[in-house]
Amino acid sequence: DMAQGTIPPMIYPTIVNSLTFQLELMEKEIYFSDYNIRTTWPDFLENHYKPSVTQYVFSYTVGLPFHLIAGLRSMIRSEDAVLEEDQLTSQFITIDTEQLKIIEDLKSRISVNLDQKTGLLTTKVKLPDARASAEMNRHMIEMLKDYITDYRIEKARQNVNFTGEQRDEAEIRFKDTQNLLAEFLDANRNINTARLQADLERLQDERNLAFNIYNSLSQRYEEARIKLQEETPIFKELQPAAVPALRSEPKRGLIVVIFTLLGGIISIGWVLISPAISKFRLSFTP
Repeated sequence: DMAQGTIPPMIYPTIVNSLTFQLELMEKEIYFSDYNIRTTWPDFLENHYKPSVTQYVFSYTVGLPFHLIAGLRSMIRSEDAVLEEDQLTSQFITIDTEQLKIIEDLKSRISVNLDQKTGLLTTKVKLPDARASAEMNRHMIEMLKDYITDYRIEKARQNVNFTGEQRDEAEIRFKDTQNLLAEFLDANRNINTARLQADLERLQDERNLAFNIYNSLSQRYEEARIKLQEETPIFKELQPAAVPALRSEPKRGLIVVIFTLLGGIISIGWVLISPAISKFRLSFTP
């Protein structure tokens, strides 16, 4: 049972993964404490970040299938984007291949989950730097709050701006009619003719009408401001963005286990196959 003009919470992850949201998020400067620099995520990847040896090994062994799948998805999406841009260029955001790769990589590092029962939204960001991941998470939460708030109160804000402009114009008209009435009274100390009396009544009526309009619009303006405040959604953070104390990846223990298993399998295979290889060689020895 949601109020009109409210974005359903289940749409929040879609908003975060949208192209415009990702492009704006990439423009936010964040502090990478391990590198002692404050810069944007694309600049960090291009000019500062160097993956460790274990990350290279893990990425191109265990993570190789995921890279291939992500690459295929990126190619399909980039082809679709080109087709759409060719059809209606003015209605689409133009991005190059490098930007698309960065966006896809950033999406894979962001997790937004909604608990349908409790309505709690949990956001996570994985970056090579713990401090930077917490700060980007902070930016993402604030951007999401601003987006939802702007969408929710757009109509009420427009109403406040419109009634405010009308009130200001009415105030000017009221002051003008008030000044005209004062000038008339100063110029005519003794009103002893019917024409002067009619002019006085006309100016008084105009002043009263202008005042009533100004007073009515002032009340409507205050009501619009109150409605704007009432419709502004309130977000309560149960837990602020936290700087992780432990690395989420690469999982060194898992890497050790995997390579230990691979080493064991290769060793056992060699022990079992080497006698057969030796016999095979002997069979061809003169």
